[in-house]
Amino acid sequence: MDLLNATEMEADYTMSTQPDGRELLVAVVKGTFTIPPRGEETRLAQDQVSLVETDVFTGEPGFSAPLYEIDFCPRKPHCDVLLNGSAYAPGGKPTKRVRVSLRVGSWKKSFDVVGNRIWKSGIFLRSTNPEPFTVMPISYNNDFGGVDRSREDEKKHHYFLENYVGVGYHKYLNKGSLD
Repeated sequence: MDLLNATEMEADYTMSTQPDGRELLVAVVKGTFTIPPRGEETRLAQDQVSLVETDVFTGEPGFSAPLYEIDFCPRKPHCDVLLNGSAYAPGGKPTKRVRVSLRVGSWKKSFDVVGNRIWKSGIFLRSTNPEPFTVMPISYNNDFGGVDRSREDEKKHHYFLENYVGVGYHKYLNKGSLD
């Protein structure tokens, strides 16, 4: 079978099997668009990003953040919007926090990128003030989370399930018990 691609985007197909044994034909069309200056229309980029055939990570798979997820999946009810980049301090002047936003059509996501901090325990659990930065990669690797491996016994290692590749998670911090 041949796929005739009449678009300027990447397109391909693969076969898949559902758990009940039914076969599926999975067709994928992927477009890469430029981010236009304010007020201008979005356009298809001249260079299209290739289809991703297997998950790609920022480091060792399973121990680092995903960079790109596979494009070939049996069902994808919505399109993916990926933001791979860095937050830059306005004017290149070091700052402790930068608000970043991404908008595609009516969908919008905003969040703060904050400089590195250290969590400290005492009477209360608190973080230090953020360190100033000029460039901070936007990645789950820099987000709160991770694995608490402070106990020698691997059975007592604890994962922050919302983000197991992040930094700063410590289950036993401020607990008083070493169990």
